[in-house]
Amino acid sequence: MNDDNKTTPSDPLLLNHEYDGIRELDYPLPGWWLTTFFITIIFGIIYWIHYDLSGAGPTLSQELEKDMAQIESLRNKAAADAPQVTEEALAALVQNSDAVTKGQAEYMAKCAACHGNAGEGLIGPNLTDKYWKNTDGTLVGMHKIVVHGVVEKGMPAWKGLIPDNLIKNVAAYIHSLQGSNPPNAKGAEGTLYE
Repeated sequence: MNDDNKTTPSDPLLLNHEYDGIRELDYPLPGWWLTTFFITIIFGIIYWIHYDLSGAGPTLSQELEKDMAQIESLRNKAAADAPQVTEEALAALVQNSDAVTKGQAEYMAKCAACHGNAGEGLIGPNLTDKYWKNTDGTLVGMHKIVVHGVVEKGMPAWKGLIPDNLIKNVAAYIHSLQGSNPPNAKGAEGTLYE
């Protein structure tokens, strides 16, 4: 290193600070940095005047309300556009052996761990008798339980995880288990629905 770059004790940039043999120099901040800093301060003041003092812009609460209204509108539209699940449509699936077979495959993959391979009930309730804990035993009720689950009892909501057409098939399969009386069936739980 050549001696021309070294500072001398009389150098005006040299401050009277020394830490561990390192002397502190007083260089000004770069112009581009100072310009950016002052622009952000000016922007912050304008933003504060526009949104807080003048009330011209929407507040965060107003933006949230607008977004939530838009979400609710989309939800209502999706619910209106979705085909309605009826007892008759599900009863037709019960008569369709292909639909019941597809429902059985999905049941074995997702439901058998808690309800047993034959619906006899393990952790979950017995699905082969006429006693129901969280529904009224109708096909639409079975469909709703599969869709929404019973989260407080540990059954997940399968909507979004199982395609809608397969959920209908699972409900049809569960209905086909009625009265099958498998061995080692869990005792009656819930209310009797004839």
